Amino acid sequence: MRKDFVNVSDKKIRNRNLLVQKRNVNRNPSGALKKLNSDCVENLRVDYNLVRKDTNDTASSLVEQSMNVESALKSVKTLQSTQSVQTKSVIESSTSIKSVTTSSSRSHRSLEYEESVEYTDE
Repeated sequence: MRKDFVNVSDKKIRNRNLLVQKRNVNRNPSGALKKLNSDCVENLRVDYNLVRKDTNDTASSLVEQSMNVESALKSVKTLQSTQSVQTKSVIESSTSIKSVTTSSSRSHRSLEYEESVEYTDE
């Protein structure tokens, strides 16, 4: 924020200096025009460098944001993989519990059947 304010202020100062130089053209046309031309070229160079720096800063920021997004995506994929493994483990545990329950139920029925059989002496 402060940098932009300084740049605008610098630009106003340069423009004021150019106006003063334009007035000097009437007094010494040749020298004043050379100086004016040189200052205009310098002002363009300074403005170009400011724009280029802002563009480079923006590009760097975009690259950094892209890397952050890529890192977050990798993290999400890792979490998905972990969740998938945990889900498989829960399914396997559930299957194991069902198997034990079924086996226990069969054993219980078998015991009930054995208890219900009566032996008679004839």
